Amino acid sequence: MAWLPTFGGPETAGFGFGLGVERLLLILEKQGVSLPIENALDVYIAVLGEGANLKALELVQALRQQGFKAERDYLNRKLKAQFKSADVFAAKTLITLGERSRKRTSDSQEQPNSRRSSSFT
Repeated sequence: MAWLPTFGGPETAGFGFGLGVERLLLILEKQGVSLPIENALDVYIAVLGEGANLKALELVQALRQQGFKAERDYLNRKLKAQFKSADVFAAKTLITLGERSRKRTSDSQEQPNSRRSSSFT
């Protein structure tokens, strides 16, 4: 069935309709509608040392397959910078994964933002 002739237009093989996402967001904003967007991560993995990179990647993939929002550092940054990233992502749990034996801190530590923190070596 040709649609354009139905509306008084010429016989055409096809036509379409489009609305840009940006325009839709502007309309929603103008009407005071806010979308429920949650960007918080369930788990952020801080990596200590090059040797832990592969294990961290495997852990992130396994967590994602289980339905968790998980991320890790890919830039080989210092631990302090990775902790700041965990804060930016509002991670609920922070796991520190290291390549060699260090002081083990597997106890959950109460943080002001109630994030659970664990270290593994």
